[in-house]
Amino acid sequence: MKLASVFIIILLFTTYVRGQTPPTTKIHLVQELFSGEKNKTFDQDNTASGIMMILSSKNPTFNYYTKGKFITASGNQEFLDDGNEVDSDFTYYKSSLEVGGNIYPISRKAKQPNLYLGVAGVMSYNYLALDSDEFTKIKSSYQTMSFGYVGTMGFEWQVLGRYAITAEISQYFETADLVEVSNFSLNTFSFSLGMGW
Repeated sequence: MKLASVFIIILLFTTYVRGQTPPTTKIHLVQELFSGEKNKTFDQDNTASGIMMILSSKNPTFNYYTKGKFITASGNQEFLDDGNEVDSDFTYYKSSLEVGGNIYPISRKAKQPNLYLGVAGVMSYNYLALDSDEFTKIKSSYQTMSFGYVGTMGFEWQVLGRYAITAEISQYFETADLVEVSNFSLNTFSFSLGMGW
């Protein structure tokens, strides 16, 4: 136990002395709220949650990033089936890849709060499972790709060496072919919180 404690102290001290650079890797927990026209999106009271990993470059004013995200949602709502509203339980999974860039209005520096604005293209794999015997045209499950874009405002603040508290607020604009709707809205307002190094 003492040896492990000494190792952790040495690791943190080494990182503190050596680091002093903004984080390039971040891991976040994510919460998302859906938005869109009734029966053409998930209801607003059905929220999604998941995890996200971000890899970015070190440039102090502009950096590019790649982001991988997995979210899931479940609930109950009405879907439009051949003109009729049918109530069904559902389970939804989504895996996304984002590629984009961030701009820092004030040059990014270590050991101080940093704000940034970002934009990216999004590609996602979507899986939806439904549980109702009343559907006539809607299938019991769907798998489809979706594409869109996202705008982000983020915050990072290094608290010990290279380790940072990080957060993002994002608005996603994305559609897919789901439940026999050609432009089913997957638009979400997203909040995430995590750490970077």
